[in-house]
Amino acid sequence: MWHEAKLADDYARFAPYIDKIVGTLRRFAGYVRPELSACDYLLNKYEPGLTTETLDRFFANLRESIVPLIARVCAAKPIDESPLHVPFPIDKQRALTDAVMKRMRLDRAHVGVGETEHPFTTNFSKYDVRITTHYFADNFASGMFSTIHEGGHALYESNTGDELAYTRLGEGVSMAVHESQSRFYENIIGRSRAFVSLIAPELRALCPALEGVSEEALYRAFNASKPSLIRTEADADDLTDELIDRFGDPPGAVNALIHVALLRGEAGRAGISDISQKGNMLYFKVENFDMETLSALYAQKEFKNRVKLEAGREPRLGLKLRPGARPIPEARALVEAWNKLQKPAAEPAAEKE
Repeated sequence: MWHEAKLADDYARFAPYIDKIVGTLRRFAGYVRPELSACDYLLNKYEPGLTTETLDRFFANLRESIVPLIARVCAAKPIDESPLHVPFPIDKQRALTDAVMKRMRLDRAHVGVGETEHPFTTNFSKYDVRITTHYFADNFASGMFSTIHEGGHALYESNTGDELAYTRLGEGVSMAVHESQSRFYENIIGRSRAFVSLIAPELRALCPALEGVSEEALYRAFNASKPSLIRTEADADDLTDELIDRFGDPPGAVNALIHVALLRGEAGRAGISDISQKGNMLYFKVENFDMETLSALYAQKEFKNRVKLEAGREPRLGLKLRPGARPIPEARALVEAWNKLQKPAAEPAAEKE
């Protein structure tokens, strides 16, 4: 049912099953550890000792560095990802999977590979580990990095000590440690210049369309980064509701990150590439600045005597925070107003036949 619903892009078809599964898990958590929230119980199950309180602190620290980093990525010149989307036949991608697994020194006598809608790894012992991947004819990197990621899981499982096989100690110690192995292979090794140099000749041999693509172009395309933007307020509310349904009230830092992502998305669509705060002032770096929109903003009652223009090499708008107001809602109000007030681009002239 999940596969059918995904292919049909019909979440409503699968929603009743999700509700039953999540409801059962939440009731079970209440039976086993009634003193804990469902989220804390499930966190501890997959990562012993982890709590929402710990995650609150973790995400608060992460936000300090990741939000400015995302802003810089959004403001940078986009990287050419076209090399990833050349036609790459599926049968050739299967051969690429074989080559990648060989490079990773995966023992094919004990590590099998299959294809599924969503890649995963499972194992029955260190001698029977099974990974899966998924191929796209127009995005070979997706399948390749899925294989590397799942191969990292497989290496972890298949390299436990022989003396621990078939015991409770003969498996991964925790979810975080398991993911550290898979993501280390996928992102640190798989996206490195050294690995690109190693795999580039095999890519060109399997896919002639990559013959003229340099290693540098492949390296940059493999490391291209851009946020997946939340597009509407309803999306943020839906996401928060989903988290509550699954795990109980999410940590405050998670809620904050959702709304920061929403703000970044709206700002990007309004032509605002950077938002920063200094004291009681918010500053907005606006691309393609025009005085007509600024004049209309000045005239709005909500922003009267609170907005100012700072001229310079890179003009920016300043917004004075109202006493007691929170920065994110204030920033969103200005972004939304700026987006609505901008003069629509002129329609292109019709081409003559």
